[in-house]
Amino acid sequence: MTNLHKTNARGNRVTVARYLVVLLFAGALVTSMPQYKVSADPCRPKSTLGITSIISSVVVHAEPNPDGSGTNVFIVDFTVATQHAVLCGSTIPNCSNDLFIFRSDLSSNVLEAVPIDDGSCGFTWQVTPQNQSSNVTFGFKLNFEENYNNTFQLTPRKKLGSAGIVPAALSGGGTVDITSSMVEAPSYVE
Repeated sequence: MTNLHKTNARGNRVTVARYLVVLLFAGALVTSMPQYKVSADPCRPKSTLGITSIISSVVVHAEPNPDGSGTNVFIVDFTVATQHAVLCGSTIPNCSNDLFIFRSDLSSNVLEAVPIDDGSCGFTWQVTPQNQSSNVTFGFKLNFEENYNNTFQLTPRKKLGSAGIVPAALSGGGTVDITSSMVEAPSYVE
């Protein structure tokens, strides 16, 4: 019968059965609590500016797929508003670096998204859709310096969002401005 008792961290003697119930109940409470994602960039909060105040334009055009498959790829070019800066290749002290990246979790109908290395710091992308006739959503994250070109002060911020591409609008060729299709990611998305 002495095996039915255990001394807890406070020095109190409890029965093993009661101790197990408390542990199981506490474990159930912990696992049933909602999971909150902590920002990996505490030094880079989300910008409160609207997305079109940060990215001033997004244009897209279709090109034949370089793989010779007879399908199209979309060349998407993002432009950051002139008052902000993306200091690519620079180290931001005590913070993550500025960048522009594709986010698959904010995208749809994207088979592949490849940055075009043209010195644009990742603002030009070649996007291959999974289904050529369906709309594409290109999700992104932008780490930038808010209002840098006016203040010359480092103010690290981030913005997450997406832009929509309608293949039918590109069937006649040319470049289409899709700036108005941009939407911000929900506030809970990091």
